[in-house]
Amino acid sequence: MHASNPDSTLCRTMAVAAFVVLLSACTAAPMRLAEFAPQGGYVLHDENTTPRFWHRGRPADVIATLYTDGNNIFLDDRRVTINTPIRNGAHVRTGPDSGALVAFEPANRGRCHIEVRDISVGRLLGGTGECLYTLDTPQGGARAETRSTEYHVDVHQGRTELTILSGRMQVLLRSAPGRPVTVNAFQEVLLSADGIIGPRPVSAEEIKRRTQWQHKFSFRQKAPARFEFNFPIIKRSRSKPDPRPDDADQAPPADDQYRTKRIIN
Repeated sequence: MHASNPDSTLCRTMAVAAFVVLLSACTAAPMRLAEFAPQGGYVLHDENTTPRFWHRGRPADVIATLYTDGNNIFLDDRRVTINTPIRNGAHVRTGPDSGALVAFEPANRGRCHIEVRDISVGRLLGGTGECLYTLDTPQGGARAETRSTEYHVDVHQGRTELTILSGRMQVLLRSAPGRPVTVNAFQEVLLSADGIIGPRPVSAEEIKRRTQWQHKFSFRQKAPARFEFNFPIIKRSRSKPDPRPDDADQAPPADDQYRTKRIIN
């Protein structure tokens, strides 16, 4: 028997390793929603949803990153198709076959308090991270004061259906703000003009069915490229001698070319 060549064995091993790395990069699973914003929390929009956002812990700064999937996502009535930073008061609207993910930054001043307002229609799936969250719908509101609370909101036909996946929220009816109702994990409430129905228990199978829509969308945590400045690339003909010292102050040739520097975050 012939002994194997160590160099060829090493080459084969490196080739296999490179193939595995390339294959895993091409088939990597999308990140879990909570991984986009482990501290500030997140809000995932289904299609045809229209909330507005405020971050009380970041009054004058960028409050979140808007991730998109689809061609019908609008930020303050302006269509966006790439990852975009947003500020306080931002209105995010999704249209047909389009979803959006808002991943919030942690607070840099005072307590982290995020408000999701004007949820007039549509479905949201959210996680609070380490922040206090307040939700506002036409029928009432909800407040999460415990960390890592996850919730699902469905506003349709004049009613708000709130389901708690983990944690706990206090729910208030707009017509009776002084009578909060506590909703725990695996419970739901229904808010309408007539009052609050529930809380009642919800099974894991029912929660899975209600939140199945989230799998229509896929988001990647990839920062967009930004372009900074232009700088000249001067080409000199080899047939010409280098400029003499007395020519040093002359302007560069008229046919200088310019190249844009591309910086990836």
